[in-house]
Amino acid sequence: WVDVDLYTGSSFIGFAVITRHVRSYANVQHLGSTCVAAYEEQDQWKCMFGQYRMHHVTTRHFMVASQYDSFQLGNLLQGSPPYPLDAVAYAEQFAQKTRAELEKLAVSESDNALFSWACSNHMTSLGHSGFDELTCSAPATSTMDNALREILGWSSQATSLGGATAELVGRSSQANSLGGAWAELVGWSSHASSPDVAGAEITRWLSQANSPDMAWIDTCDGFACGAGCRFIELLDCWT
Repeated sequence: WVDVDLYTGSSFIGFAVITRHVRSYANVQHLGSTCVAAYEEQDQWKCMFGQYRMHHVTTRHFMVASQYDSFQLGNLLQGSPPYPLDAVAYAEQFAQKTRAELEKLAVSESDNALFSWACSNHMTSLGHSGFDELTCSAPATSTMDNALREILGWSSQATSLGGATAELVGRSSQANSLGGAWAELVGWSSHASSPDVAGAEITRWLSQANSPDMAWIDTCDGFACGAGCRFIELLDCWT
């Protein structure tokens, strides 16, 4: 979530207030030591709020965020597109804030990966269109699936650990059983016939999976301007 001023005339109390109340009602204590140290008691609700908490998350991650997140904007604007002009302007400011916060993370957390398209949608990774068809255009056109593969060092030609892991999760047509995929993963295949070879493949995979430039962030201007999502979103509206 992104902490923004409320839309003029809206009766929505805001995600910041909701988060502050949840922290109080549930007496949430597991807020992360570095985040707690960064805020006074009255502001420690921020440790439950994505914009603020992500700077303190040390577990390596692949963060996905729609710049025109339809869940947040649907609540903030109390409606869905098409929006009146003043609401469109608000949504564009929201997108700019989202992009700015992501760029801060890209600078400060270079070991992590970011994926943000300028689309009006929410939680699309659970479906085929969101994971395999919609694209982010900058710095190069990529689906969420392809970006994740790049982060992990996988490719369609991978014949060692990358390919074996892909088989393990069912991404390869040759993965007929868990046993066969696992055998490759631990180096019991013709590609990794000894512990030394298997160890070398693990080292190679880790070096590929720690590139400092893993960020796909659309930079276009205009409501839901992302070129990689507009066509499919229009189809969704028509069906």
